[in-house]
Amino acid sequence: YLNSQVGEHHYEEAVFGSFTYKNDYRGNTTPTILNVKAKIDNFIIDHESKIITLNDLKTTASSINDFMESSFNKFHYSRQFAFYLYLLNNLLQLDDYRLKANVIVLSKLDGKFEIFPIKQNIIENGYREFEDCLKRIGFHETYGYNVLRESIWQGKKKKKKSL
Repeated sequence: YLNSQVGEHHYEEAVFGSFTYKNDYRGNTTPTILNVKAKIDNFIIDHESKIITLNDLKTTASSINDFMESSFNKFHYSRQFAFYLYLLNNLLQLDDYRLKANVIVLSKLDGKFEIFPIKQNIIENGYREFEDCLKRIGFHETYGYNVLRESIWQGKKKKKKSL
């Protein structure tokens, strides 16, 4: 997975991007620009095989064997991987390259580590979560964070209840 002899290695890269949120609710045609930043642990560009591999390091207080079923899902890491891959793809603009991802998990319990390849269906689910998240952020950046998204769609502008 991490052959240091192959490819162009990048470590702790800051990657920037922006997304445009457009919503024509009640005639609003002004787009909202969402500026984003990611700090990517490692990615490798293998020009011979035309593969870009994203590697992200995670630590866990539980067993490595439980990581993918517990922490990976609990903390929505699929969304993070999709976000990073999207930014990398747009930054590098190597459209004929395949994108792959690995999570490198280090257990705080015993110091053991393991590399887990991230399956394509997990990345696709992450893209859906990531897209929904951007829509929610864009909506609230446009209409305010105290407005419930559902109430606007129903034509009623309600404020969130305070806790």
